[in-house]
Amino acid sequence: MQARSSNFHNICNIAEKGSMHRGKIRRIILVVPIMIASRLRKCLFNATGLGAGILLALTTLAQATTFSSLGVAQDFGLLTLSGGINQSGNGSGNTVQGNIGVAAAFSGYNGSGTLNDPSNFDILTTSTFLDSANGVKGTLNQNLATNLLLLNASTAATTTSAWATALGLLPTASYGTLLNSTTISEKTAGEYVFDLAGINLAGGTLTLSAPVGSTFILDIGGAFNLASANIVLSGGLTANDVLFNVTGSGAVNLSGGTNPSTVNGIILALYRSVNMAGGLVNGEVIAGGANLSSGASIKDLPAVMTPETNTGLVLIPFVGAVLLFSARRFLPQTRQGRKNHA
Repeated sequence: MQARSSNFHNICNIAEKGSMHRGKIRRIILVVPIMIASRLRKCLFNATGLGAGILLALTTLAQATTFSSLGVAQDFGLLTLSGGINQSGNGSGNTVQGNIGVAAAFSGYNGSGTLNDPSNFDILTTSTFLDSANGVKGTLNQNLATNLLLLNASTAATTTSAWATALGLLPTASYGTLLNSTTISEKTAGEYVFDLAGINLAGGTLTLSAPVGSTFILDIGGAFNLASANIVLSGGLTANDVLFNVTGSGAVNLSGGTNPSTVNGIILALYRSVNMAGGLVNGEVIAGGANLSSGASIKDLPAVMTPETNTGLVLIPFVGAVLLFSARRFLPQTRQGRKNHA
């Protein structure tokens, strides 16, 4: 028992000696907890090689699955997870092109006025569907199969937000709250992550630019308000390449009256309500709840078809392989320690 204890301390001392990434690794641990004993976790994750290896593994995996992990959630133009949807309109401009889903229990959908919603309504069986609106309407699905679909979509959205948040701990660049027209541009194709304190634009434009094959993730922890403002894409970016991961509480507000706001990309705001008093989203809205009025429209774009990835199943062998590979650098010293102890 004493020999084992001594060896364990030797391993910890070896691992702790080259630590250069303590802060970063601890931040990753907070997001993706590894279920091992606390002392073993401390000694292993302070190791330079092992810590950097796991950090690289998590970053690579997250980048590879951030958008494909949306899975069936990509089938919706508007999906709410913790609240309902209120939609009112006065003509063909009030439209959601893409399925409308309510995955929140004891909530529902309430439509009024004249709307143009040609796709399916997928509503949880414990929620309500109240529709007094005129205009084009899709098919209502409210059964056990729909419940399963909504559960899968909700899980996929939550997983995607978690990965995007983890990536935001080591961003490509960080910005304060954007108050004026701003351009965020990258010259080479790649996966980019930006940490924003907030977006609060009145009449301005946020331009996102990168070559074909790039992806942008914008992690936004504060305000997200557009008043007669626009978020536009250039270079080779499309709405399917841009994810606004809006965390925290509050609301996402789009307004503008006769000069409505426009967003190009996927708005993922799990715990916020998206309020659109007019405005257009070319992409998708996944939120806590949603209120659409005054000509608000969402135009879902065809998703890029990628093989579905079960992030949880991939993570276990992937991180396991990194653990084994990185730990090998310590094995000779450990064996020598045992030999000397003997």
